[in-house]
Amino acid sequence: MLADKLYFADKVKKINSFDWSQERTLVITNSAIYNIHKKSVKRVIPLKEIGGITKTIAPSKNVGEFTIHVPREYDYRFSSAAK
Repeated sequence: MLADKLYFADKVKKINSFDWSQERTLVITNSAIYNIHKKSVKRVIPLKEIGGITKTIAPSKNVGEFTIHVPREYDYRFSSAAK
């Protein structure tokens, strides 16, 4: 079995439906996106399940936000310092 290839990993803020944020590590590999809290994997989204990604742009005050759309489940909203 081949290991996943790591493309990206960074700290982000996950934003829930109440607009509360929690620090997470977002990891993107060649097969999935991982939501990691401390040392626990909270969610794995296979890339084939992602319907799209929306990034908030100026003039919005939430320029660092993006949403991962997962049609068969629920979407994930994140905020990142990287723009």
